[in-house]
Amino acid sequence: MHVILVIAIPLLVAIIYQGWRSTRKRQLFVRRLFWFELAVWFAISCYALLNGAYWLLILITIPFLDSARSTFRKSNEKDLLQNFVDDPRHCGQCEYDLTGNVSGTCPECGWNIPDENTMIEDDNWTKWWIKWEIGYLEHPQKQLHFHALLGLVSIAIGPWILLSDPHHPYFGYTLFLVALFALLFLNCAINTIRIWAYIKKQRDSSPD
Repeated sequence: MHVILVIAIPLLVAIIYQGWRSTRKRQLFVRRLFWFELAVWFAISCYALLNGAYWLLILITIPFLDSARSTFRKSNEKDLLQNFVDDPRHCGQCEYDLTGNVSGTCPECGWNIPDENTMIEDDNWTKWWIKWEIGYLEHPQKQLHFHALLGLVSIAIGPWILLSDPHHPYFGYTLFLVALFALLFLNCAINTIRIWAYIKKQRDSSPD
């Protein structure tokens, strides 16, 4: 288990770090990172099966499957827009140099170049410690429901893990997991408040 933690902690740091990278670079970075996630998932799964910690197996499998889905999905229009926002000198689809181009279309691939007023959801909007006010959300109601539900689930799982096997020889790791879920709940609660404030602001500013 100590070996798993030695592998997992640097991996976690790398996952957090990739959130500050541009979308284009992150797409390649995440694909490489996924294979490390696979190795860690396999190691923790073996530990969970050998020790009968099936809750741990379920706990790590669900986010792993979600990571696999997001890693190998095709780039959508939002990704292309984010690429352009990160690097407006190049086409968001093919990276062609757009210096001096005023046609509104990439001459290489035909991608429509967005104007300066195009609204796009910031990939880092959940990082409330960087910027509190949310600039733009594509689906605020869905985000509100998701973060509220995830917060309720996380606050329920923590006590369940703690009470399910309080005499486990690795009780310190159990406390560590409980602390992680407590932090997840705190993060979801804060973002739920921010999303609610964003929705309220949009409603107040909309014409009657």
